[in-house]
Amino acid sequence: TLIVKGVSHEPGEKWRPLPGGTMALPEDFVKQRKYVNPMDVTRATIARSKAGRGTRPPTLERSETMRMYEAVDRNETFGFTLEQATAKERNKSGYVEYLRARRTQRVGAKVDPTDDLSLGLRDKCGLRDNGPPLPDPREPLWLD
Repeated sequence: TLIVKGVSHEPGEKWRPLPGGTMALPEDFVKQRKYVNPMDVTRATIARSKAGRGTRPPTLERSETMRMYEAVDRNETFGFTLEQATAKERNKSGYVEYLRARRTQRVGAKVDPTDDLSLGLRDKCGLRDNGPPLPDPREPLWLD
C-alpha cells in the first residue's frame, strides 16, 4: 500500500488520464508548459516567507526557555543561569548593532549617491606596487 500526502496551491480537479497505449504519439507525452510572471512568483514567495515566520518573542522571553533556566542548578559549572544568558545575549546584540553601524558608516562614506555608475570602490585599494615600471613596448630595447 502506498500513501501519499501533499499540498495543492490551486483548488480543482488535477487528475487526468495518462497517455499511453499503442495509438499514442510522442506529442501525447509532452508535458504542457505553464508560463508565469516572475514578479508574481517573487511576491508569492515573499508573502509565504513572511507568513511562515510568525511573531515569536525573542528566545530568552519564551516560556519554555524560562522553565529550562529555572531548572538549572546555580552550582552547575557547565550551564548558564538566566542572568548569565541574558548578559551574553545583551552583549551579542550590542556587538551586532555595533558591527552594523560600522558597516553602514564605512559603506556610506565610499558610495557617491549622485553617480549612477559608482560601485563604491576606491581605485587600486589594497594593491601592492609590483616593482619598477616596464618599458613602453613601442620603444626599442637597444640603442643604435
